[in-house]
This record gives sequence, C-alpha cells and structure tokens, in this order.
Amino acid sequence: MDDEMADAVARIEAMGVPPWHALSVESARRVEDDVFTADNRAQVAFVRNLSIPGPRGEIPIRVYRPDVQDAPVVVFYHGGGWTLGTLDSIDGVCRELANRAECVVVSVDYRLAPEHPFPAGVDDAVAAL
Repeated sequence: MDDEMADAVARIEAMGVPPWHALSVESARRVEDDVFTADNRAQVAFVRNLSIPGPRGEIPIRVYRPDVQDAPVVVFYHGGGWTLGTLDSIDGVCRELANRAECVVVSVDYRLAPEHPFPAGVDDAVAAL
C-alpha cells in the first residue's frame, strides 16, 4: 500500500468508522467526503465548473487545465462503486493528475445510486465521452 492510501486508511481508523458494508449510504458518503476531500489542493492554471448535456439532464463536470499548450485530455470518473464520490471529494486527485501528467482533466459528476439506479451512472459516463 502506498503512503497516501495508508494515510487515508489511518484517518478512517482514527475516526472509529465501522466497516463500509455496515454503513448507510448517507454515512458512507459523509466518511468519504471527510477522508478524501483534500485540505491542501495543488494550484492549477485553470479550473472551471461546467455542465454538459446528458441522457436525463445536465451532467456537472469540472475541467482542470495546467499551464501547458496542446495538452491531451483525460476524462476522469471517480471511484465509489457508482454510489460514492463527488467533484469535490476527488478535486485534489484531479489537480495532481493535471499538473503531473500535463493534461487537461475533465472530471465527471455522474448520477449516483441508489437515488439513480443502474445504469444511470453508466449512461452519464458514456454521454460524457
């Protein structure tokens, strides 16, 4: 396990959080936000919240552009089993990816289950391409 993941696991353990499978969706989302939302985010030349058309309305996205000309684009889908994750919780990762890989990152805030049952999140992910 790398140092960053070990740090995240240690923060979860220090919080006294029960195993993920024992948490309600709402509780798991709060823990995920508390643990993974970065406090010290890297600076990126350009960050903007936008939306794109989706199968059931607008899909929120966040675009990160480093100070690089002709940068390739990465469409980024956060983890979370189609149930957890937000643009804010993965913001630090996307900033680091944009800077280190010198690429434009488009982070997609697809619809989450159980509020939006399968295949809603997948449909949003495909539409974002």
